[in-house]
Amino acid sequence: MWDGKQKAVTFSYDDGVCQDRRLVDMFNYYHVKATFNLNSGMQTYASHYDFGNVRVHHMNAEGLKELYKGHEIAAHTLTHQDLTKLDKDTVYNEVYLDKQNLERMFDCQITGMAYPYGTYNDEVVQILKKCKIQYARS
Repeated sequence: MWDGKQKAVTFSYDDGVCQDRRLVDMFNYYHVKATFNLNSGMQTYASHYDFGNVRVHHMNAEGLKELYKGHEIAAHTLTHQDLTKLDKDTVYNEVYLDKQNLERMFDCQITGMAYPYGTYNDEVVQILKKCKIQYARS
């Protein structure tokens, strides 16, 4: 329970893309908090993907601390790979280094993560525990 409430709604968004700027402005205007799951190895405008006929760019790392101020930051791996298709060492590096980078960038403890593509297995879960990730979502 949170302050006597038994239900909650959560909002979480992945990848640290340019569209987040407008979204954060709306959340801040309405005093709504969200979780933003970031890929620290891809936070550059040069990194992009196409979603239908829309080109989606990641944001540069500079200025993200101020943009996301008051919201939760969570890991999403360095380079957004399917963790179930990687060897243990690479999974560890993807998670642990992303967590370290984000802690340095945002000057806060990173405790959560979103699985890229929503995929995980028992081995991935065990590695997240080694990295001191307290919760993960798909």
